[in-house]
Amino acid sequence: MLAGIDIGGTFTDLVSWEEGRVRIYKLPSTPENPEIAFFRGLEESGMSAASRVVHGSTVAINALLERKGARTALVTTAGFTDVLSIGRQVRPRLYDLMVEREEPLIPAELCFGVDERMDPRGEVLEPLGGRETRELAERLRKAGVEAVAVCLLFSFANPLHERLLDEALRSLDIRVCLSSSILPEYREYERASTVAINAYTATVVEDYMTRLGGGLGGRELEIMHSGGGTMSTGEAVTIPARTLMSGPAGGVVAAAGIAEAAGRRKAISFDMGGTSTDVSLIDGGVTLTAEGMVAGLPLRFPMIDIHSIGAGGGSIARVDAGGALKVGPHSAGAYPGPACYGSGYLPTVTDANVVLGRLMEEHFLGGRMRLYAGLSERALGGIAGTLGWSIKETAAGLLSVVLAHMAGAVRVITVDRGHDPADFTLVAFGGAGPMHCCEMAEILGISQVIVPTCPGTLSAMGLLMADRVKDRSRTLMLDLDGTSLGVAEELVEEMKGDAAEDWSGEAGGISYSPSLDLRYKGQSYELMVPVTGEGWDLESLRRRFHRAHRSRYGYELSGSGIELVNVRLRSHIPSEVALSQAAGTPRAGKFLGETGVAFGIIEGEREERTCPVFDREGLVPGDEIKGPCLVVEEDATTVVPPRWSGGVDFLGNMVLERYRTC
Repeated sequence: MLAGIDIGGTFTDLVSWEEGRVRIYKLPSTPENPEIAFFRGLEESGMSAASRVVHGSTVAINALLERKGARTALVTTAGFTDVLSIGRQVRPRLYDLMVEREEPLIPAELCFGVDERMDPRGEVLEPLGGRETRELAERLRKAGVEAVAVCLLFSFANPLHERLLDEALRSLDIRVCLSSSILPEYREYERASTVAINAYTATVVEDYMTRLGGGLGGRELEIMHSGGGTMSTGEAVTIPARTLMSGPAGGVVAAAGIAEAAGRRKAISFDMGGTSTDVSLIDGGVTLTAEGMVAGLPLRFPMIDIHSIGAGGGSIARVDAGGALKVGPHSAGAYPGPACYGSGYLPTVTDANVVLGRLMEEHFLGGRMRLYAGLSERALGGIAGTLGWSIKETAAGLLSVVLAHMAGAVRVITVDRGHDPADFTLVAFGGAGPMHCCEMAEILGISQVIVPTCPGTLSAMGLLMADRVKDRSRTLMLDLDGTSLGVAEELVEEMKGDAAEDWSGEAGGISYSPSLDLRYKGQSYELMVPVTGEGWDLESLRRRFHRAHRSRYGYELSGSGIELVNVRLRSHIPSEVALSQAAGTPRAGKFLGETGVAFGIIEGEREERTCPVFDREGLVPGDEIKGPCLVVEEDATTVVPPRWSGGVDFLGNMVLERYRTC
């Protein structure tokens, strides 16, 4: 048995896979000690016998967001200690005169410079002296730091001085992270930011992994990383910054697998949980980026391109000083949670859905957790009184606001990059995704929505579907021509040898995917272009770069020279877990009764409709679904509005489409 465990801000999701049989379980998270829900879920679900556990962790991202990491120092080349505070002269909001940048992760008093210098080719201009390193060690000891991030100028070309510092600082018995080991690429600020994040989160992640390892008693544990693959706990401890988008990455992997199996090349992954909404573009596969931003800080590891906003079922509603209704980004979390859970009192998106009849009080979490509609009405009453609206008008307004926020997030990854959302299928999951997907699709002009089986725990399923992945990269900074391609090809072969050693005897099952970071000469940003089946053909790579640039930025400069900046190699071992076909005889699902549900939210013309409620467990391939109706299951509820209909495909997915009436 294999088990996937995804810990979110509100719920912890578990999925087990055993010879094609899938079981799910969901329970409230324990944010202060996430391992409590981890082990409690294994015990309560009967998954304790799992031989391998794949985990989506929020420990690193929480430490970064809450600024609760290790007391960390930065060591740079003398004269460059302000690298984190200076950053890039890029305004996050061009016309905002009051914009405030994120505070540097490491304060100025903990940034130290050493006298040394390399040139861009890695030749030593000024050697690093032994006295210099001894003095640095003493200064760090007096500063009481718990971790050190080392990022010397041009160390990606020659790591000698960083390695000398590592040896000199070992006597301090603290974590030392070298940029030349973690990210041997050019761009000083991004490299410094990445290694700083890594050092800052290292001790927190190491402590957490130790607690998990002790409780699992020797069973194999793997961690999902932001690039869409899994890695060992040893790698997670060494490079914890790779786990920052661990949970959302699992959902995108699963959504991409479902889209491919269903024959949809173009899809949008829409994951709405209790705390956040995560969206990602799927165009023939997951979209990777090497220019990620997390908590306002650059992170240069290859990672799935995910856009996240603070909009989830637990997002708190309020009226601002100007009398406008606001929703999020703060969440009620796992505790106290939405008012309807019985412990909270703050009005949330989930409470609005309860008031509007979209969540059944007795069918939440398969009946294991009851909802209290009266408490939701009481929580929304304060806002209703302030606005002078009825309780249901307030609930409808709250949903309108959160739907607009989520549609805006989708436009960031589509319209802002030259894509029409109408060309894509929406793959909706997360505990709250199926409840809002059809209405959000209408806002965006999307005509088709896929709701997978077990949507509320799909991210945990994605953890099991993910390949085991290792990434390597090197900077070249050469003009793209036949000679530089030859150098890149030789470098890839060298990295393949290193990767095979890393896999420790598993080399027989490894697949390799090389790619190049390319840009027009004079540009300051590059695009990742895969080296596909056409291989190292110069003209083919040129054409694919021009197409990628036109797709991303809306134009190409076919007459301009191209630079080869970085060479990347992804090595991966495919997962043994795959999607399986659903079975059964069409019978239109199990009818659970009728209920009153409010629709017309996005049109601003709310109407109450009495509609049927079906148990999704009774739906099988070939069954038809016609709105308005609710489809409930253990981990989610799907709201099918009027003018939406569809059916169940061979995988068990609900495929819903909007139809027009004459």
